[in-house]
Amino acid sequence: MIKDKSFTFEKIFDKNMKQIYSDRNRLKQVIINLLTNSIKFTKEGKITITAKPVQNTDKVSIAVSDTGIGIKEEDLPSIFEEFRQVDGSYTRKYGGTGLGLSITTKLLDLLDGEIKAESVFNKGTTMTVIIPVRVKNGEKT
Repeated sequence: MIKDKSFTFEKIFDKNMKQIYSDRNRLKQVIINLLTNSIKFTKEGKITITAKPVQNTDKVSIAVSDTGIGIKEEDLPSIFEEFRQVDGSYTRKYGGTGLGLSITTKLLDLLDGEIKAESVFNKGTTMTVIIPVRVKNGEKT
């Protein structure tokens, strides 16, 4: 997916990040879906994944940001619907079925998590996932 792209990739993990006890496969699929979208819609610039604790909670924030094509404000409310792509020409140009974000939302429901999207058309997008830090052996992590 990245052979014809010229972007940089950055990982930022907060030093106070707590270990996450969750469903590894579901969480991995969520992150893969978000990174795949960023890679698909970013030709050049930067993709950043950031993980940090959410202050005053037992939750963690994982954000994937890019400098890709972005999403128009009026299209943001519908991007999590099944088979939804904001423009049919994107399907032809970028591929995909329009299921990635819908599946991501369903996986996050199973993880007691949530997702939010922020985007500026032609500037980029940030998808932020908030998930609880699980309890292991009766102790808070």
